[in-house]
Amino acid sequence: AFLNELTAVMPINIATESMSGISFLIFKISSSGVFMNTVLVLLAIYLILINLIAVIVTIYDKLCAVKRRWRVKESTLLLLSVLGGSVGMYITMLLIRHKTRHLKFMLGIPIILIFQLVIAFVIWRYLYV
Repeated sequence: AFLNELTAVMPINIATESMSGISFLIFKISSSGVFMNTVLVLLAIYLILINLIAVIVTIYDKLCAVKRRWRVKESTLLLLSVLGGSVGMYITMLLIRHKTRHLKFMLGIPIILIFQLVIAFVIWRYLYV
């Protein structure tokens, strides 16, 4: 049933449509309730997993710092934040008091989060309004 809806929404010959490329794809995705719900569920699962990974890596880095071992690169921590783990990482850093003296993290991660929220809002407005 899902495959039939997907093929009905996204015809094989996209080039003949009046819209071009990605705007056509976004239009067709947003007009399909079942497909859009699937995308939202997958996005929620992704965000939960990336935040869980960010929390685990942050705690691991804190433990390495305490035990004077090799640490996780700051660029890796920031990459996890950019990939969607900013909420989990920021809250974890505050709770375990890790990297709280580094301006790069205490300002950088909230700025990344604000940027992500703005992008999400723009996409939401484009798809639903």
